[in-house]
Amino acid sequence: MGLYQSTHEAGIGVVARNSTGEVLGGFAQHSGISIDALHTEFLDVVVGIQFAREKGWRDVHIETNSTIVVNKFNRV
Repeated sequence: MGLYQSTHEAGIGVVARNSTGEVLGGFAQHSGISIDALHTEFLDVVVGIQFAREKGWRDVHIETNSTIVVNKFNRV
């Protein structure tokens, strides 16, 4: 995740690994205008979940450095 304060544009990235740490896939993309870094972190997780669904992966563990995002998703 990256947020450029001057333009409020952000980029997101996803890396998918298996249980042994082998990279299965991933990508990075421009996500457009972002309200703030927290918004971008949420978007990053949502896009990661969508990526996993498209691949048909059912047992998914999400990692992020935002405890706020983790706590919000754990309440869902």
